[in-house]
Amino acid sequence: IDADAGTDTVEAIEITDAVDEIAGETTPGTSFIDEVDLTIGTMNWGAAFGATYPGPTWPFGMIQPGPETSMKNGKPGMLHTGGYFWGDDYMEGFGLCHVSGIGAPDYGHLLVMATDGMDASKTVEKGYRSRFSHEAETLEPGYYSVLLQDTGIFAESTSTERSAIFRFHFPDAADPVLLMDLGHGSAGAGPNDPVSISDAEVDVDPETGRIQGWAILNGGLSGRTGGIKTYFAAEVDRPVTAHGVWNEGVIDEGGEHAEGDESLPRVRVGAYLHVTPDDEGQAHLKVAISFIDVAAARANLDADFQAPNPAAPFNFDVVRGAAQAGWELLLSKIAVDGGTPEQREIF
Repeated sequence: IDADAGTDTVEAIEITDAVDEIAGETTPGTSFIDEVDLTIGTMNWGAAFGATYPGPTWPFGMIQPGPETSMKNGKPGMLHTGGYFWGDDYMEGFGLCHVSGIGAPDYGHLLVMATDGMDASKTVEKGYRSRFSHEAETLEPGYYSVLLQDTGIFAESTSTERSAIFRFHFPDAADPVLLMDLGHGSAGAGPNDPVSISDAEVDVDPETGRIQGWAILNGGLSGRTGGIKTYFAAEVDRPVTAHGVWNEGVIDEGGEHAEGDESLPRVRVGAYLHVTPDDEGQAHLKVAISFIDVAAARANLDADFQAPNPAAPFNFDVVRGAAQAGWELLLSKIAVDGGTPEQREIF
C-alpha cells in the first residue's frame, strides 16, 4: 500500500518468481494444502459454530471471495456470520469480502453470480440463487468450485492479493448472464436484517465489459462505526450482447447507471451482462476492490492482471496455481510427521 501517494495501487504480482521460490523450499512429493480441511468451523450450532470462511483467498489477501449460502426459507444471522453454513441447501453467489471466525453477522457484500437469463425476479437472492450439493463442491486453499444445480452452471473462483477471478461454465442451451448484486449482505440485506446496505452506486460500460461502483455495508460490527464503503472494478472477457441495471427490483434494460436512495432503510441496486461464452462454454469475470476509490480498485485490477504479469489478462489456472503455491509455502513453515490423517488436518 502506497500511503504517501494516497492509493493502494500495487506492482504487478511476480507469479513466476513466487512459484519458483516455493518449488525450491518445499519437499518434492509433499503437499501441505492437501491436509487442509476448510469445512472445519462451518457446521454445528450455537457456541460450537466456528463461523469460518472457506473461500479461495490469497494468504493474508485483502479480498476474500467466497460462497454465500442460505436455507430454503432464509439465513439466520447466527449461522451466517461468515456467509457460509454447511447445513445450507442454496448457493446465493460469491461475496467479495468476508471475515473468518467473526462473532456477528457482517460483510459478504459485493456479490457476483452467474445465472441463466435475466428478469426482475433475479434482482434479489431468491431469484438468482441455486440449489447445490457438497458432493459437487470443492474447497481447497486458493480455490473453490461448485455446481449450481438449478441452472447447470459450474462456478470456479480463485484470487490474487487484491483481486478475484471467476470462471463460469454454461450449458449449451443457457442464456449466460453475469450479475453483481450490491444490495447483498452475509445475513440478509433487508431493513430488519443484521446486515444491510445503506447506499450503493453502479456503472456499466458494455463496450469494455466493465462494471464498477461501491457499496456501504452496515453489519453487526461495522455498522457500529458508520459502516464500510468498499469500491470495486470488474471486467468480463467475453462479448456483451445485452446489459442493464436495477434499482429496488425495477430493471432498466440497457441502463448503464444506478444509485440507491440513502433515505431508505436499505438499498438494492445491481447490474448484469448477457455474454457470449467461448467455444468451451466458459466466461470469466475478474474484479478488484479498494477502500479508497474506484480508480484505486481499477489500478489494483490492472496491476494484478496486465502484462508483464503472466496471468494477463484472464488466465484462471495461472492465478489458481499461484494462490495455492502461496498457501503451500506458508503452510510449509511447520512440518509434522506421524499421526492419523484426521490429526494432521486438525494440526
